[in-house]
Amino acid sequence: MLWVEIAFLVVLMVIFPVQSARGFPKLLREIAEGHRNARFPGYRETIIWEWALLAAALGIWFAGGRSLADLGFSRPEGWGFWVSAGLTLAAIVVLTLQVRQVGRSEEQQHELRAQMGGPLAFLPRAPHEKPLFNAVCVTAGVCEEILYRGWFLAVVGGWIGLPAAAVVGVIGFGALHLYAGKSVALRAGMLGAFFTVLYLVSGSLWVPIVLHIFVDWNTGSLSLVAFGGRSEPDASASPGPEDVPPSGSEGVS
Repeated sequence: MLWVEIAFLVVLMVIFPVQSARGFPKLLREIAEGHRNARFPGYRETIIWEWALLAAALGIWFAGGRSLADLGFSRPEGWGFWVSAGLTLAAIVVLTLQVRQVGRSEEQQHELRAQMGGPLAFLPRAPHEKPLFNAVCVTAGVCEEILYRGWFLAVVGGWIGLPAAAVVGVIGFGALHLYAGKSVALRAGMLGAFFTVLYLVSGSLWVPIVLHIFVDWNTGSLSLVAFGGRSEPDASASPGPEDVPPSGSEGVS
């Protein structure tokens, strides 16, 4: 079983990020050319890859005789869970209000459009793109938290200790987002560290899963609001490889 786990880690930490990075330039070119559904292949590929990885991880997990509770789905209890849940709820309220505020401010919309060129062009800009992007948000929240927090910390933590595993897991999570540029990867790594702390303090994967979904939803919603539901890029956008997402956002893998 050890070699199976190692092989899976190679796929999770190396092959998956490389595969994501290889196809991203083509995706951006098709978006720049103005194809109506240019973002859809990237969204679908993310969904397929991540659920396939999760299925493999769970297969390995249960084959080893381990339970869902060991994976991070134990019954919520203790002050750590309730404090973490309260912080998550507060963050969700702030993210929701942020979208509404941007929707009422043309100045903020203009600022966001200037930030959302380059690698962030994969975010939805037209209403018909949002449903599939929402599916990506749920996929990322569920799959990535189980893979990089629950599964990774339990398996790798048993080899090198929990603190070291937490650091390596955060680095791997950030590397997964390198396809969108160093700034996005760094922001993702910082969020990954926060999700890890939430998980360890709360003792439940449900807390970071819910927050992860809403952070990604917030990013896509801000993009949609900023571009006013247009499928074409705004002329004021200034694309560049070092563009960063809006405050409180990480981009979506």
